[in-house]
Amino acid sequence: MMSFLDLIRLSGCNLRLQRAVSLITTIQYFNTVHFKQKQKMTCVDILELLYLRKLQNFTQFVHSINISTTLIISTNPGIEIRHSHFAQQEIVWLIGVGLPNEFPPTGKMSFKTSTSRHYIPIAKPTSNSLCTVWTDLVDGSGFLVSWFLKTFETGFDNLRVSKGNGMDCTTQLWSLIPYIKNHKFENCEITEPFRPFLDSNLKHIIDNVSVKNELKIIGFRELPFHNFRAYETRSLVIDRAKWFSIENLRLATNCVFIELLDSCLNEMDLNRFLKEWKSDAFPNLKCLKIRKPYLDLFGATFGINTVKERLHGFYKLPGTDSINIQNGTTIANDSESTFATFMLTAETGQLSRDKIFQMVVWPDFHRNDWSSLIHARQRLRRNNRRFI
Repeated sequence: MMSFLDLIRLSGCNLRLQRAVSLITTIQYFNTVHFKQKQKMTCVDILELLYLRKLQNFTQFVHSINISTTLIISTNPGIEIRHSHFAQQEIVWLIGVGLPNEFPPTGKMSFKTSTSRHYIPIAKPTSNSLCTVWTDLVDGSGFLVSWFLKTFETGFDNLRVSKGNGMDCTTQLWSLIPYIKNHKFENCEITEPFRPFLDSNLKHIIDNVSVKNELKIIGFRELPFHNFRAYETRSLVIDRAKWFSIENLRLATNCVFIELLDSCLNEMDLNRFLKEWKSDAFPNLKCLKIRKPYLDLFGATFGINTVKERLHGFYKLPGTDSINIQNGTTIANDSESTFATFMLTAETGQLSRDKIFQMVVWPDFHRNDWSSLIHARQRLRRNNRRFI
């Protein structure tokens, strides 16, 4: 059986690789390679593996290599390649962009990679990172992204946009967006650690980036942002959501999961949201979580009819996770075809005074309905009475 390292060595020349295909009868699966052996792979090795994945002849070997790629737009742009091994072990490779003066004169460029017959100058600081050297960071970032997309005939799985240490990355942002305008990312994370992006920059990202799974925004934005759109995003997470208004929430009608931390929404906003949910304005919503310093549940439910029976049990999420429902209040939509349960709990931790409002829509992801929990509780009461 051909070992993984032998295959990587063989892949150094595309012509030799293709000629040798007919001589290879059994190829070891990548997932069976030992984790320590994978850790020895350099960035060039992982680029070669991505190129092998593109070749149809090696579908059996690389069909489940479990590799994700992330485009990083910041003051230090680059491409992150991440491999998830068994037992939650991960290996990360980083391809960055740098200037010639960032490296010692004696170092210059250690070698050049020609994976796709296009030479890119590369310096090699460590085995898990490569820095492509350019005289202009903006042009270099654009060429690197274009080269990656054309060479491996694949898009990026994730997008990470960050202001880094507070510096401006507007030029890199506006120059790289055209390369990914038609891409659908699985996840997108926008970080504003010190000062928020200009509204025009954040709007530029939201309008041109399509996120399929999770959109996460982290930062110290305070003022309202009226141009926010969630579009097709399945999960929306806003950390420090003081800027996220009820109007923004009303536009997230396609989301399945919504999580707002440090929210500014008040009881009137939640009351308005619940009434709109009852009118089927959020057809896809399954879980809503809002954390804020103070919240009065009576004001949030004013004028809304609730089911008398209190709910206790578990709401099953995808996989093995679940939400523990204690003293939950259940409401129905106007047609009484869909039911939702919400509750208000205190944030765990001695120094925290925050309240957590959670709402789940039935059935859960294991097809359990709220009424089944009620019936199970009633049966338990009847059984207990028999033994009294």
